[in-house]
Amino acid sequence: TGIITCRVFSGSELKKQGRAIHPDCHQHNYDSATLRQKIISTLKDAGGEFFEMGQYLLFGAFLSAAAQVMVDRSLLLSVGHHPWLSILAMMFFAFGLSVCSTADSFIAASLGTVFSPASQLAFMVFGPMLDLKNTFMLVHAFRFRFVFFLMVTVALLCAGGAYLVNIGLGNAL
Repeated sequence: TGIITCRVFSGSELKKQGRAIHPDCHQHNYDSATLRQKIISTLKDAGGEFFEMGQYLLFGAFLSAAAQVMVDRSLLLSVGHHPWLSILAMMFFAFGLSVCSTADSFIAASLGTVFSPASQLAFMVFGPMLDLKNTFMLVHAFRFRFVFFLMVTVALLCAGGAYLVNIGLGNAL
């Protein structure tokens, strides 16, 4: 994706040149901190990260369970075993779900009885690269044509790679 994008776009595609897009960002300064302060700061950061990401894990698991209960099982099975539809459905699900990459594997595993391994792979690769909340951030920071090109390129490469895995798994079985 990076190589293709670099070949197509030669200049900067940022909307705002020369000033910070996120002025509220800060950086920890650990140089003058004591060992005790470093440990406390690390534990605070880890705890905050745990509770921040844990909510996405739980929400993702809830959505996955709800989809399995509410959507007709025969429909899920028909889509889940189709070589292309399963990949596209899982990529669409990953885009809309917008969970963190840590939760992706748990959600994909919970759908393992319905969807093919290649579509699970597409879910786990596509979700961390592009999702709804990330798209909003990209559109805020970059020109629309760049974001559109990036989204199409990532989607095609991800779907194509997953389909190749589908073909490889089909030949291996």
